[in-house]
Amino acid sequence: MFSWIPDRHSLGGGGSWSSSDLGFHLENSLALEHRLSQLQHLWPDLEWSEARLEEYDHDVVHLDERWVFRFACKVREHEPLDIELALLDRVRDRIDLPIPNYTRVAPDFSVAGYERIPGTSVTLDGWDQLDRSAQEKGAADLAQLLNVVHSIPIAAFRALGGKRGKRPWPSWRKRFKRFHLIPDGKLTNSEFGYLTEQVREFQSLKRRALYQHFTVLQGDTDIEHILIDRQGVCGVIDFGDYCIADPAVDFCQYWSLGEDFVDLVLSNYVLPSEGLKQRSRWMFLAIAINTLSRAEIGDSEEWRRVYQIFPKEIAEPSRSDGYW
Repeated sequence: MFSWIPDRHSLGGGGSWSSSDLGFHLENSLALEHRLSQLQHLWPDLEWSEARLEEYDHDVVHLDERWVFRFACKVREHEPLDIELALLDRVRDRIDLPIPNYTRVAPDFSVAGYERIPGTSVTLDGWDQLDRSAQEKGAADLAQLLNVVHSIPIAAFRALGGKRGKRPWPSWRKRFKRFHLIPDGKLTNSEFGYLTEQVREFQSLKRRALYQHFTVLQGDTDIEHILIDRQGVCGVIDFGDYCIADPAVDFCQYWSLGEDFVDLVLSNYVLPSEGLKQRSRWMFLAIAINTLSRAEIGDSEEWRRVYQIFPKEIAEPSRSDGYW
């Protein structure tokens, strides 16, 4: 078995590092050692040669790019994984896309592992390189997933232990307040004017325009959780933020791939969708404002994704690395 310990070469920078860099990597290495010891204790037969740790609200350990182990959520009182696994079991046989199939599960549901789904997280360039038929098929498959998840009876979800999510709009409104934190000169006059109009329109909305029916949600449809290969969409991962809330939440991150992609998914969505597109766009606008206030102009994937908030007649390709 292999345990990664950082040296000056793995840290980069030509053999030099800062004390903060070294501290971070040592802390990550110790956390990885701890997680690996837990896995070895639970599954003595488990073998690997390389391991890496991703630290989010769930710690995730990758073994040889073959196994993926997710640990209980750290930000919700170490919430166990049993609800997520039960939700996946309800969905798996009703959709075409591969989703995690946890075959190694700790008795207390504190950690569970599945064999890695082949594919890479979708990016703007990766999506753009797919032919139109692959894009349409991928959007239809993602809509099928949302159709199934959103149609799970709320009573059945509550019986599993599922809960209602936080009331979304107060938190979205807080993100709108970051509009004034966007540095002067970061936006063109056209971009700034467009966002100003959008923020004013949002602030004028009545509450009834924002709250609609609630459903069970996947909860985190960030496009990084959509896997693609040369043929198209080949899987979806991360169902750890399931909850009961406005279904628009599951559409808002899709705007990162542009309005055409949102329309493709919605055209295959069979559940009530009145006002859903606009509500999801308000949510994406809040995400965009929050990101535009801190992301680097043009050259970061993060900037390019939220730059999709601007319509084509305003957007400048040079400010989004040519994506428009």
